[in-house]
Amino acid sequence: MLLIRNELSVLERSEQLARRKKTYEALHPRTKNGGDRKSGEAKSERNDFALIPAFAEATAKAVGSSKRTVEQEVQIASRLSSEVKDAIRGSDVADRKADLLALARVKEPAKQKAIADKLVKGEAKDFRQANRDIMRGERVGTVNGGLGGLEGLGHGRMISGRPDVGNFERLEILTPRRLPR
Repeated sequence: MLLIRNELSVLERSEQLARRKKTYEALHPRTKNGGDRKSGEAKSERNDFALIPAFAEATAKAVGSSKRTVEQEVQIASRLSSEVKDAIRGSDVADRKADLLALARVKEPAKQKAIADKLVKGEAKDFRQANRDIMRGERVGTVNGGLGGLEGLGHGRMISGRPDVGNFERLEILTPRRLPR
């Protein structure tokens, strides 16, 4: 008998682990991070903290991976927006854990989506390059009068000069108060 098995991508595995974590914590609510650890009831003899392992520990043992791997993959699924997940699903980016983890750590949803789009379209080889391009585009966009759909990603500073020249020593950083009219 021949068995054929398709491995899940990192994104799909992350989503499965996030669902498993929800179920595990519903069955064992005391294993969640935080919660009551100091009250009399929590310290009583009925305390099962030591008997029930935390989700990451139990899952790592069950699937044969490390606790940190489980934690990272749950982080990927929980921090990526559903829009970004849908954009990435089916692409080679869905199987690149380092890029997914870095993307999940981006806090601004618009920036997360913009980076994901660059990765999926092949405009950047990895997260680092996509992020650099977005940041560079943000600076160029401010010089040209807009952020090209990335409003709100900057920190209130704009650059004047010709960014395409490459002579960054001649660029002048202007605060919004000193903008030329």
